[in-house]
Amino acid sequence: MAVLEFQTQIDAPPQEVFAYISDLEKHVDWSGGQVITKTSEGPVGAGSTYVTQEEGPFGMTLKEKVEVIHYQASERFAWRSYGPMGTWFDWSFELRPQNGGTILVERLDRSKGLFAAVMLKLMIQRQMRKAMPQGLARIKEKFEGN
Repeated sequence: MAVLEFQTQIDAPPQEVFAYISDLEKHVDWSGGQVITKTSEGPVGAGSTYVTQEEGPFGMTLKEKVEVIHYQASERFAWRSYGPMGTWFDWSFELRPQNGGTILVERLDRSKGLFAAVMLKLMIQRQMRKAMPQGLARIKEKFEGN
């Protein structure tokens, strides 16, 4: 069960939306000011790895390892972000065709460890309740130009 889930309808076919959202290096275009760099060779698929860097609280630079954990073209894309102290969070997009367009569902799923659970409750969940719908709106705007 997802901790948070938001969705939007996009007037573009799932194949086009999937090509955009499965390129993690483009996430900076819609998700905020982080830097994402691919660290594995070959095409993107399950097992592909990345590193992220972004400014965290108190001016700290946060770095995380990211691994693609599910890649089903035009249907589902998921990745795990590994954070401090052995924590991790699972993120995913599910795409459903609808009337020539796409229903795009974004989820923040489970986390591991007490530190992750506390961070999720105290900071991350509140922040993501705003950030996830804003990110989906940016993705929608990318395709619809509104």
